[in-house]
Amino acid sequence: MQKDYYNILGVNKGASKEEIKKAFYKLAHKHHPDKKGGNEATFKQVNEAYQVLSDDAKRSKYDQYGAGFENMGQQQGGYGRGFGGFEGFDFSGFQNGGAEFDFGNLNDIFSDFFGGGMGGFRTTRTPRGRNMQTEINISMVDSILGVEKKMILGGHKEITIKIPAGIQNGQTLKMTGYGEEIKNGKPGDLLIRVNVKFTHKISPKARELLEQLKKEGI
Repeated sequence: MQKDYYNILGVNKGASKEEIKKAFYKLAHKHHPDKKGGNEATFKQVNEAYQVLSDDAKRSKYDQYGAGFENMGQQQGGYGRGFGGFEGFDFSGFQNGGAEFDFGNLNDIFSDFFGGGMGGFRTTRTPRGRNMQTEINISMVDSILGVEKKMILGGHKEITIKIPAGIQNGQTLKMTGYGEEIKNGKPGDLLIRVNVKFTHKISPKARELLEQLKKEGI
């Protein structure tokens, strides 16, 4: 049975983006797994539903094709169809600490398998820098609502990290191209572990925000 994202968030199919956002905040706050009485499975479903319905393009495809819309392109003409033995192969399981596995250039991969590129000739593999890892701490409120944080890399380069609403403690974000830089090659990626800090002491600003959300029924 396909997932009904509207039903998961408790909104009707014609709900506005603001109604969807309010429903998500309310359910995310209720089911957050690091909160007493929270439910990780329900929280993941709520977050998945919000990621689709809050995006106009994804929502339109979901309304047309249902929850399996993201796989339709692969079924109709994905990479696997042109190579015997790769049909139906699920690449989604290749993950590294919560970060998406980077396959790099597909031409290089098929070159390793068949002794030539996808076009039948060998290509030169581009050297790539190492991935770098770091951590960042955020509050429970920021984990629910989402936040942007500044970070300094290498003592001089400032970057902005966009942390999505509904992120869980211990999840890893990947920033492509922000890892080790090497000469005549591609930079690696930056993997950022997100630590959600929970405390009984809530700042006046956070308390004010939570009270406002409560008044709005979120």
